[in-house]
Amino acid sequence: MTAIPGFDIVETLLTDGQKTVYRATRSEDGRAVVLKVVSGDLQATTELIKLRREYELTRSLDIEGVSQVLGFVEFNNGAGIVMADWGGEALLRSLDNTRLDIGQFLGIARALAGILAALHRREIIHKDIKPDNILRNPATGELRLIDFGIAAPISQETVDVVSHRELEGSLPYLSPEQTGRMNRSIDRRTD
Repeated sequence: MTAIPGFDIVETLLTDGQKTVYRATRSEDGRAVVLKVVSGDLQATTELIKLRREYELTRSLDIEGVSQVLGFVEFNNGAGIVMADWGGEALLRSLDNTRLDIGQFLGIARALAGILAALHRREIIHKDIKPDNILRNPATGELRLIDFGIAAPISQETVDVVSHRELEGSLPYLSPEQTGRMNRSIDRRTD
């Protein structure tokens, strides 16, 4: 486990290549936080570039349903985004042993649509909507959208034909426009 100065790691939530997400406590004030960290050779990593872009994009967002960004930290051989922890877990995990009735399902769909509408009003598209990027607090039912690593302002989105090795996002959840194999630009509909 990576030691991050100023934080006490409580648990590892996700590890994906150079990216790790931790639940932690901030030493200075005891606040519960979530740290999204990249480590390794940071000079040329695309993960660090995505992390910095995500921080810049999300730090000023004040949208209900998007995790509050508290800061950016750099440490030996790594960097990370500090976010408020509100007790959420990945949607599929929070629903593992729970069967939803139609009303609960529609409530989740409505809340997610509201979050996306607020994001789109700010002219930002997420581009990686999937169950792992939708968090739900099992006790309260509250939803949050996370992982803005490939999100972008709508005005900056054009896609050329790309190799399947260069696709951004998760293949099972990509919109056809994101593949670069359609003669269409990416807009709000991709989410």
